[in-house]
Amino acid sequence: MLEKRLVPVGLVWAILWAGGLAGCRDGTADTREEFAGVMTTDDGRMLGPIVVPERKADAILGAAAAQPASETPGAGREDQLAEEVTVDTSTAEAAANSLVAILQSGDLTPLPDVVSSDQAELMREMVEAYNSLAKAARQLKLALDAKFPDHDLTGFYPISQTLGSLVAAELRVEEMREVSDTEQTAVFAAGPAGGEPRQVELTVKQEEDAWRIVLPDFAPPPDIAAAASQDEGKDAAFADIARRVESGDLATVEAVKEQLTEVAAGTYEPAGGGTQEADESEQ
Repeated sequence: MLEKRLVPVGLVWAILWAGGLAGCRDGTADTREEFAGVMTTDDGRMLGPIVVPERKADAILGAAAAQPASETPGAGREDQLAEEVTVDTSTAEAAANSLVAILQSGDLTPLPDVVSSDQAELMREMVEAYNSLAKAARQLKLALDAKFPDHDLTGFYPISQTLGSLVAAELRVEEMREVSDTEQTAVFAAGPAGGEPRQVELTVKQEEDAWRIVLPDFAPPPDIAAAASQDEGKDAAFADIARRVESGDLATVEAVKEQLTEVAAGTYEPAGGGTQEADESEQ
């Protein structure tokens, strides 16, 4: 009796061992299915069905093999975190430094949290409509600063020309001047890398338990969405002009002004062909 009981057990282990080898050979589900059939002993008793389970190691190895060798898990996450801005409005200087961090990041999404409460809601709508254009305008502004440090072109920056004047490779809060218990003046120093900075002054007021920055020239259009739709295509145009400035294709401020005039008219022709007007009609 003992001998008869051992035969099926031995066969079971033989089949499991064979299935394991098949999995090692090619690791495919089809091969495992081939060894998962029904078998019988010499005396006619049936063994099975035996299903060789999916091994966790195969799944782990498969996932590792599928990942490109050039990619490191978490790669780029540190850069992403570095660009995140934490707004602090607990003091006037903290609010001013928060504005610096927002402008240096290139993403204006947190901007409504640092401006005065009567500007915040409309600022949120403007940022939603113009954030992409502001990023391209920032790229152009930095290219102009690097190539023509003394230029005075800021009118192309959306939302606020004051913000455009603060877009710079180097931006810092240089001084805080107290006006009253609830108002201070923030003095910003903005300029190209290694160049002579220019000063920009902004009022910072206390509102309840927070300090907020007042933008003196913030005047959004009555219909923000309609105005933004008229500016479609300008982000690509600004990016193209920035590239041409960096490459030396546009070698003077006057040449850049001519291109910006064409952008405003909707007739700018990017280097890739077509016109800005045509791009807007497609969108």
